[in-house]
Order: sequence, then structure tokens, then C-alpha cells
Amino acid sequence: MALYFDGHTPLKGIVTPSGSVYSALSIIASSLLFEKTLIENVPKVPKIEELLSSIKDLGVGINWFSNKTLELELSSLTNDTVTSTPLIVPVLARFGTVRFPRKILSLEKAQFFESCGVVFSAIDKNNVLGTLGSIDSLTISTEHSLELSIAALLLCTKATGLARLTNFLLTEETLDLIDFLKVQGFKVTSDSKTSGEIMIDGVAAKPTDARFSLPASALESAFWLSAAVISYGDITIKNASRERLISFLSKVSSLGAHFEFDGEDLRAWQDEGHPLVPIEFEITKEMPLYDFLPLLLPLILRANGTSYVRGINLDEEIYVKDLNLFNAKILNGAVTGPVALKGSRVALPNFLGGLAVILAALGSSGKSEILEDEAVCDYVDSLPQKLNQLSGKI
Repeated sequence: MALYFDGHTPLKGIVTPSGSVYSALSIIASSLLFEKTLIENVPKVPKIEELLSSIKDLGVGINWFSNKTLELELSSLTNDTVTSTPLIVPVLARFGTVRFPRKILSLEKAQFFESCGVVFSAIDKNNVLGTLGSIDSLTISTEHSLELSIAALLLCTKATGLARLTNFLLTEETLDLIDFLKVQGFKVTSDSKTSGEIMIDGVAAKPTDARFSLPASALESAFWLSAAVISYGDITIKNASRERLISFLSKVSSLGAHFEFDGEDLRAWQDEGHPLVPIEFEITKEMPLYDFLPLLLPLILRANGTSYVRGINLDEEIYVKDLNLFNAKILNGAVTGPVALKGSRVALPNFLGGLAVILAALGSSGKSEILEDEAVCDYVDSLPQKLNQLSGKI
């Protein structure tokens, strides 16, 4: 599928971001630890339906209610062969054993699980049995990996003491998962002295039922803020999380973009005659700001001068070459502006990179054709409809 943009059209109005699809996926998988789970503000997109189909195959009852509330009835859940990788750990944590096809688990992940006390044995040449041994108090390095951070967190809900997770990747997805576990009574804390350290007490109370309301996605909120600025528009973003947006808003403020909070709502706007100013900063892939970088770069292209992004090889970011197709000038960590972006025909590379490309299209003169839009539309609920409501001419 494709999206067609008539660029240089100010986006104006009110938008309500959905819950994060990535967060919803991990929380739905984690729901297998309970007997019944009710999750509010779940985005209805193909990726969610795909996971729900795999869960249904394990005997789970699934009900959708109005206002995007999802109920999972898990009392009939079985540990029959699991065919979806994200379900291996929650099934293992619930039943103590899990069967799955050998091909769906990489050797690297299998070795990591073994370091957490999981023992694997062959059922036959195609299938494997995983058995969870006793998890005492231990320290696990999650190696700054999102998948390993989530897996370790869920495995340690079965620890018999205090478990410490180091090199834990703090993203919107893991933060929402931590909040989900906290609401259910698990004791999850962070070490204020050491970045990327999480502690979970496996002796905490474990309720049979769970309930959680997904907050508005910080990444989607940041996207709409950037869309308002780059299109010279005026957008009010409902229920934006100030705390989750701190690192992003700090850089947006340094650029000189306009935004303000009114309670839980965030308004962003920009006048075409108000130039942005260049900035310099260092970043690593482990920093919370890293996920927001694709939403920041298109704005930096509006700055009146050269900005510098240090600490990573910016040229290796897959979406940078796509931004350059819009007449952007990004080379060796230097982002030169102001740039008169021009419409282009581009295939979306992935979710975050795709958001950067869409922002470039919104800020370009002329028409743009965005191919393979499912890379973003599968992860942002009703994106084309929201853009149209803001006069996006999609």
C-alpha cells in the first residue's frame, strides 16, 4: 500500500495518540501469567491481531469491547506447542515448561535463557522442550537488548528472591511493561545510582487477575509534535506524557520550536517566519533519546545553520539515506539547514525510520508517494485517518 502527500500543508487540530503497539504486544504476551486480563486503550492493528491469533491457538478466550478494551480469559490456557517467539517466556514462566519448534529460537537467545536457569532438551529433530529451574537471587545482564530485557523481566517474576537486571534497555515498551507488573503487585525498582539497572522481587504477591490501561504512546505524541512544527501547523496532543517526553522536549526546546502543556495536553505550533536554531548533542543507542532521534532530525533540517549529532554513526541509520532523497543534507553527523525539502517517492524502511520519512513528506514542497506504508500503519492506529482529520491531504 502507499500514502500520497501534498506537502507544505499545515496540520491543525486535536489528536489523541493510541497506546503503543509495541507495549501492547509485550503486555498481551505477559498476560499469560494470569487467569484473566483486561487491557484498555489497545490499538487495533494487524500486529496485535496476529499475536492474538497465536494466543487463541493456546486456548485463550479473546473479547474486544468498546473504547479499544481487550479482555483475555486465560483459565483454559495450555502449554501445547508454542509457535510464536514472544509467547515462549510467558508460557514457560506460567507452567514451568514450554514446547516450541527449534527454528523459532536463535542460538543466542537459547544461551541467554540457559544463563537464567532454563534447561532445553530435544523432543525430536524439530521440537524442543524448555524447563524452568529454580531461580534464586541472581544478576542477569540483558546486554542492552530489548528482547532480552523483556524476557529476563518476565522470567524473574518466578525468582525466589531479589533479582538484578543490568544493562537493561529502558524504552517505552519496557517502561510500560514495568508499570503493568507494578499494578499487579510486583515490586520492580530501578537503581538511581546506576543507569540501566532494574531489580525485581520474585516473592511479591501474584494476583490471578490483571488490569491495565495503556498510556498514550510517547513516540506517537512526539511524532505529532514534530508534525506540527515541520508543517508550520498547530496541534493539540491529548494525554501526552511529560515525563516520557523529557529528553525529546529538551532538544525541541533548544531548537526553538514552540510547545506548551495545559494539564495533560500538549500543544505544539510553529510560524513559518520563525526560524529554528542549530544544536549539538551526543547520543548513544542505550539512551532514551535514541528512539526519538528519527522524529528530531527532520526538525533539525529546519534550523538556520549546521547541527551536529555525535556519539553514533548517523550515516548508518537506515532512514538517513531516505531523508536525503527529500533534498536533506545529512553527512558524517552534520545536519545542514535550513533545507527546502522536496517531495519524493520513498519506501518506508521500518517503524521509526518510517515516521522520519513521513515527517519529511509533510514538510516538503510538492507531492510525495510513500510506499510500503504498513511499516508504520501497522504500528500506529488509524494514522491516515488522523492525518486527514488534521488536514493532511492524504
